[in-house]
Amino acid sequence: MKADVFRARARNYPSALQAALFPDDVPVAVYDGLISAVGEGIPPLVRYYELRRRVLGLDELHATIPMFRSFRKSRLALALMKRPKK
Repeated sequence: MKADVFRARARNYPSALQAALFPDDVPVAVYDGLISAVGEGIPPLVRYYELRRRVLGLDELHATIPMFRSFRKSRLALALMKRPKK
């Protein structure tokens, strides 16, 4: 982390984040938007896994990659996406 800050300052970038995003020409606003979108998507995913755990009658449910793929196609995921925002 300190090395990233040092390099950003040495190359006259306003921040280490901007220095990291520069090679791919990604604006900081796009990065911030992505972080916000991911943050907003976590609660529905957590609700899905809690429901899945209860339906399967398990004490614990360990998420795996195939479950993430199937979530996008599930009826629950479609219902959550169509639900009006509060």
